[in-house]
Amino acid sequence: MIRRIAAAVLVALLASGTAQAADPTAVMGDWWTQDRDGIVRIYACPAGLCGLVSGVTNFAPDGTPPKDLHGRSRCHLQIIPDGKVDDEGVWDGHIINPDDDKRYTITLRVDEDGRLRMRGYIGIPLLGKTVFWTRFNGHLTPDCHVRN
Repeated sequence: MIRRIAAAVLVALLASGTAQAADPTAVMGDWWTQDRDGIVRIYACPAGLCGLVSGVTNFAPDGTPPKDLHGRSRCHLQIIPDGKVDDEGVWDGHIINPDDDKRYTITLRVDEDGRLRMRGYIGIPLLGKTVFWTRFNGHLTPDCHVRN
């Protein structure tokens, strides 16, 4: 009896280990940031995966988009330069915070609820932070205005 239970558990573990890898293209597209102050477009690029700010919600009163630490417009600013996909369909790379120019290692994957799960960290993932972005289905103008 115990052998049959152990065999069943072993078969279940082996089956789960051979499950189909996640679709690596699922992360592509436009995503609301967690605090919904911007849209990030994730796309295929020569480096593998890149991301740029494609929409902004907090424009200045004169209509100009917010600036990064160096005074550049955040509109179309590249913040993910180098994503690579692993065998499980999870992307590893870096993200650059436009507020302070700090670079964080990240992992990206789409979770079972269709959200983009981004884990950012310096050094080891255990000490990082996870945020969830949601798919954006509205309209973006060429100057990064968000139209729902």
